[in-house]
Amino acid sequence: PSVERYRLQRGTRRRVGAGPPVSRPEGLRHRRQRERQILKVLADGPHSLPEFIPVMYKGLDPRLEKAAQMSVHAHLIDLERRDMVNRSDDRWIAL
Repeated sequence: PSVERYRLQRGTRRRVGAGPPVSRPEGLRHRRQRERQILKVLADGPHSLPEFIPVMYKGLDPRLEKAAQMSVHAHLIDLERRDMVNRSDDRWIAL
């Protein structure tokens, strides 16, 4: 997974998304925090991708919803590859 490659890269600062460079531990910490947030949402039952956004990004400018969905989707794909979530049609569930 990309997080593992990120951990092995040389140097101490990387760009995460569109933000300023962050240290590796800080970037990994944020990614793991986002994963925990997704799993917490899924603990309440199956969710479609758009249903994550109002829960995870309260007060988000509607113009940024698609970008937020893309970010959550990338996390879900990674979690799926690690057998932590599964999808059925357009709904995601925790395993």
